Amino acid sequence: MLNRPDLLDRTCDTCAALQYDDRDGRLSGELRVNPRTKQPWPRKAGVRLPCSICPKLDPVTGRKIEATLPLAQDFLELVQIVEQTGGRCFSQEQIEDESLQAAIACVGRFVKECQSRKAANITASAIANSLG
Repeated sequence: MLNRPDLLDRTCDTCAALQYDDRDGRLSGELRVNPRTKQPWPRKAGVRLPCSICPKLDPVTGRKIEATLPLAQDFLELVQIVEQTGGRCFSQEQIEDESLQAAIACVGRFVKECQSRKAANITASAIANSLG
């Protein structure tokens, strides 16, 4: 989910209740809106949910993921603070907390991996565009 921040506000419940502007087999974070009323269109009964292409996989797993997103966001913010301060933001107690340090290191590795993949994708895209 952290690779698709545009979907963070798209919960399984809203996905089941409302129509999103999904196109070409790609999920969108944008609701389809009735131009006259400016209200989201309700999902019609019997319309298949796009669980097969969703990173949340299914509503049960999705609700578990949605419940952990605030904690993941907190850790991402903490990793950014640690990087910006060079770790000087920690109290001595936090420095000695092995589980906190392990969690921050894990999230930090994940962030770096995402950044390197994004850079690789941008580079590959630039090369493909230059080739025509």
